[in-house]
Amino acid sequence: MSVHHYERLRGAAWERLAETMDAMSAQASAAGLTEEKLEQLLSDES
Repeated sequence: MSVHHYERLRGAAWERLAETMDAMSAQASAAGLTEEKLEQLLSDES
């Protein structure tokens, strides 16, 4: 695999990851999940 091809694939992977993260963020926000609620859920180890 050439360096150029590798760089193109890597760039596409980062773009797809960013799109997935944006979609997940939108879904969480639509469901009412805020940063504060997320911190509370993550800090509650019981």
